[in-house]
Amino acid sequence: MSISKEILDLSKKSFGKLSNLTKKRFLYEELTAELTSKSITILSGPRGVGKSTLLKQVLEKFPDAFYLAVDLLEHDASLFNYAQELEEKYKIKYLILDEIHFNENYVQDLKKIYDFLDLKIFTTSSVSISLKNAAHDLSRRAKVFNLYPFSFREFIYFEKDILLEELSISNILKKKWSASHAKYYHLFHEYLKGRLFAFTLEEARYEVLFKSMLEKIINQDIAKIGDLTFNEIKLIEKIVAFIAKSGSDGVSYNAISKNLGITIYKTQEYLNYLEQAYVIHILFPKGKNVTKEPKVLMFLPYRLLFCRFEDCIGALREDFVILALHSRGMSTVHYLKSLRGEKVPDFIIETENDKEVIIEVGGKGKGTSQFKGIKNVEKYILADSEEWKENQIPLFMLGMN
Repeated sequence: MSISKEILDLSKKSFGKLSNLTKKRFLYEELTAELTSKSITILSGPRGVGKSTLLKQVLEKFPDAFYLAVDLLEHDASLFNYAQELEEKYKIKYLILDEIHFNENYVQDLKKIYDFLDLKIFTTSSVSISLKNAAHDLSRRAKVFNLYPFSFREFIYFEKDILLEELSISNILKKKWSASHAKYYHLFHEYLKGRLFAFTLEEARYEVLFKSMLEKIINQDIAKIGDLTFNEIKLIEKIVAFIAKSGSDGVSYNAISKNLGITIYKTQEYLNYLEQAYVIHILFPKGKNVTKEPKVLMFLPYRLLFCRFEDCIGALREDFVILALHSRGMSTVHYLKSLRGEKVPDFIIETENDKEVIIEVGGKGKGTSQFKGIKNVEKYILADSEEWKENQIPLFMLGMN
């Protein structure tokens, strides 16, 4: 099958829409450096985060670049044949294969493109496990980048055109920030409500778009990777609603299993799909002799599709923490759990110097009572407040990456 006129027109229009986009995501420079690399550049991230837009910005000045939306093709279409035609007939040198997980043979085709064609390939997917597995199968041929939603610092840059200095975790904990960093708390709750995706900058009723986006994630992305039935998709929708309404401490395998009448095995399977599709974060406890029940947090701002902001602010703060840590490359984050069920701090993390620290997250009145009995480790309170106490660190500083 040859390239259709519709596909050619779509690619041309895709690059034409970028002329009014002046700002670039912070990952832009790293991706631009990949232009001279032969390796396949894999860009993974949540649906709607701006992966394809960012790659188009990287390539918009190249007349020999082409954008191909894989989800518009037949699921078994030969990507190699398309790439070969684009190279030979249209002299294309740079090819974006967007949402590549919708093609069932893409790993084999990418290998053939890399081995036999003189094309630089950029790929995207909204399903993390798909591209991680692909990167493993492609071995030396591929390099993976993750594009997360705006950090709070990046949101300030896009919203106010002010570029603040990046802060490391260590410098945040040591309170080594400037007066400029400290003056933007008034934007933090707006950020938590969903202003961490680029499309919210120009769209007033973005809540409707998030609802549509979540529906597509479940009905298209997760349905595709899990080969799920209609009834299973409906179960996953119920799981998402249960997690959102249960807060940050009310979710466990057992609770979901009993509430929905499904097995623990199926519960784990469905939660894994949701994590792979960037809807939830699954954390496990730190320590010996504790049950390995997960702490399940959500990607911002999906919780707000089911709860009022005022009713779930505590959970949203924790959603923010785990997203901020993951976007900093801290993939291994644990929560603390006691043997007798006492209240304990929220997270245990490692700084850039491999030092373990414990953090507790809360509002301006959060104190140190939950640190009782914890010794020989540094402890910090991250407070959601404009006026923080001496023993507190402003929560929003964690987003200055």
